[in-house]
Order: sequence, then C-alpha cells, then structure tokens
Amino acid sequence: MALAVGAYGVWGLFPAFWPLLDPAGPVEVLAHRILWTLVLMAGVLTVLHGWPQLRGRTRRGWLMLAAAAVVIAVNWGTFMYGVAIGHIVEIALGFYKTP
Repeated sequence: MALAVGAYGVWGLFPAFWPLLDPAGPVEVLAHRILWTLVLMAGVLTVLHGWPQLRGRTRRGWLMLAAAAVVIAVNWGTFMYGVAIGHIVEIALGFYKTP
C-alpha cells in the first residue's frame, strides 16, 4: 500500500517538475526520455544477458514491441504537452480516468 501511495504521489508531482525544463519543449523532453530509456535498457539487457532473447523475436513480436513503443511515446508526449500548455488538471483527470 505504501508503494502504491508513493507511486501516485510521485506521479502527482510530475507536473511541478516539467516547468523546470521550460527552455526545452515537450518534443525535446520526449526525445531525451526515449534516448535515455534506450541507454538504460541496453545496460539492463547486457547485465541480464537478455540480448539472445531479443534477437530471437519473431516479426510479429517486433511489430508488437514497436506498437507498444509508439503508444507509450504518444502517452508521454500527450502528458508533457498538456502540462506545457497549462492544462494540468485536465490531463491529470484524463490519466486517472483511464489508467
């Protein structure tokens, strides 16, 4: 329960963090999130020896991964854009309504 409360607390504080990145627009922040996630996951795959499993994916598996990546990028981008244009309450209600 404490972890759930902590996670929602952090998620609720994210809109306060994005204005600190004001010189960078939502697209640039999204690009950084994608890049650094790629670097982190490459490290995780290396440490856990997961590269062979990734190489063994079928075409359908790669398409599913690509579709998931696009959906997550749209999700992140929508959230950051909504915060950037000042629609924090609306974007927060949308995220809590559709988890």
